[in-house]
Amino acid sequence: MLQRTPAARSRPLILLLAGIMIASALFPASAWADTDLGIGGVAVVAYANGESVRLRSQPGTSGGVIDHIPEGTQVEVLDGPAGGSGTLWYLIRVNGVKGYMAADYLASSSGLLRSTSGNAWAVDSVNVRSGPSTADRIVATLGYGDTVTLTGDRSNGWLSVSVGGSDGWVYGAFLSQDSGYASSSSSSSGSGGYGTYYTADSLNVRSSATTRSGIIATLKQGAEVWLYGQEENGFAYASTSAGDGWLNTSYLTTNPPAAGAPSASSAGSGTYYTSDSLNLRASATTRSNVIKTLSRGAEVWLTGQVENGFAYASTSSGDGWLNTAYLTTSKPSSSSVQTAAAPVTTDGQRMVDFAMQYLGLPYIWAGAGPGGFDCSGLTMYVAQNVLGIDITHSTVLQFGYGSSVGYGDWAPGDIVFFANTYTAGISHVGIYVGDGQFIHAENPGTGVVISSLYDSYYSAHYAGARRLA
Repeated sequence: MLQRTPAARSRPLILLLAGIMIASALFPASAWADTDLGIGGVAVVAYANGESVRLRSQPGTSGGVIDHIPEGTQVEVLDGPAGGSGTLWYLIRVNGVKGYMAADYLASSSGLLRSTSGNAWAVDSVNVRSGPSTADRIVATLGYGDTVTLTGDRSNGWLSVSVGGSDGWVYGAFLSQDSGYASSSSSSSGSGGYGTYYTADSLNVRSSATTRSGIIATLKQGAEVWLYGQEENGFAYASTSAGDGWLNTSYLTTNPPAAGAPSASSAGSGTYYTSDSLNLRASATTRSNVIKTLSRGAEVWLTGQVENGFAYASTSSGDGWLNTAYLTTSKPSSSSVQTAAAPVTTDGQRMVDFAMQYLGLPYIWAGAGPGGFDCSGLTMYVAQNVLGIDITHSTVLQFGYGSSVGYGDWAPGDIVFFANTYTAGISHVGIYVGDGQFIHAENPGTGVVISSLYDSYYSAHYAGARRLA
C-alpha cells in the first residue's frame, strides 16, 4: 500500500512519464472506471492492481460481501449506475450470481484491444498470466506504460504476449497500441538522458535493468557518471568509475554536487554548515530514524568519521549522521538562510480539515466514504467534496492530477504518493496535513490514521506529491 526523494533530486529522465500521466485525455475508455456501461452488455473487472474486488448485496459499502471477483473477470451488466456510499455502483451477474460492484472497478469491454501482432503498452497495472484466465498463475506484473510484444493468439478477450523473457496472457482491456502510452521507464529507444549526470544519493550499479539483478558496485552520492542514452524499466545504462552497468534514473541528476560540499571521502573534521534543511540521522543511511531536522545554515562539527556518503557530526540537537552533499565549509549568507514557508492555501487547509473528521474510520477495500475508505477512496472523496473535482478512484491516475510539489515543499492539502508497497508502481496515497505528517487510509488493521513522511517505511517508498488547490 504504501521511494523517498532526496531534497535535491531531479528527475530529468522521467519527464516524459509525468507528461503522459498529466495528459489524462490520452486514456481510452477502457482505462477509466466507466459510468456509461451498456445495460445487457459485458464489462471487465479492472483497476484493482491485481487484486480481487468485492461483489456486494446492495449498492454501497454497507452491503454484505457476496464474493470476491478477480481482476480481469468478464461480467454481465444488468442495471445502473446507482448511488451509494459516495460512489456509483452497477448491478452485475458473474458466474451466475447477481450483485453490486463499484463503477470504479469496472471497465467497458468495447475497448478491448484485438490485434495479435506488434507491440502494445499497458494502460494500467495488470498481471500477466500463464493462460487466458484469472485462474491461471501470475508470471509477471505490468505497470502503466510497460511494453509487451503480442505473439499471435487471442482467447475470450485475452491476448498472448511476451515480456521480459516470459510468455503469458493479458486481458485486452489493459493494453493499447497507441505509443503515447509508452512510459520512459519502459523505453529502450535511447531517447532519454545522454551525457554527464550525478548520483543524487548512494546508488547501486547493477548488472541488468532490475532491482533483482546483481550489484556490481555502490556509487557514493555526487559521483559523476556518463549515460549512453539507453533506458529500460526505469534504469539507464551508464559508464561509471566502477565499470559499466545500469543505474536507477530516479537517483540521477544533471546538477553537480553543491559548491563547498565535501565528498564522502574528503569530509574532514571541523566546522561546516548545512546548505539546506537537513535530517540528522541515527545511522549513515536514508533509511535510518531522523533525530532532528536542522534548518538551513545550521553550524555543525564533523568528527572526521565518514560512511556511505554521511559524516558523523555534533550539532545543537545532538550527535548523529549528516548527508555530506548538503554540507558546506562556507557559512551561507543571511539572505540564503531564509526559506520561504510552503504556501498554505485556503482550499488545501479545507481539504485537511475535511479529511480529519474521518480519522479512525475503518479501511474498506474499494471504500469511498463516508463510512470507510481505501487510500485512493479517501483522497477522491475529499477532493470531490472540497474542491468539486473528480480525481478518480485510482492511485495511479491521481498521480497525474494537479501540479508537482518538490520534496519538503509540501503544504497542507497536498496529495502525497508512495510506490512499490503491496504492488509495483504508484500504489498508496494520502493527504499532507503539515509538520511532516499525512492522513491516509493505511490498511485494514489500522484504518484512517496519521503517519509521518519521515517514518522509515514511508520515506523509503515516497514517490512524489501533487497540489490540487
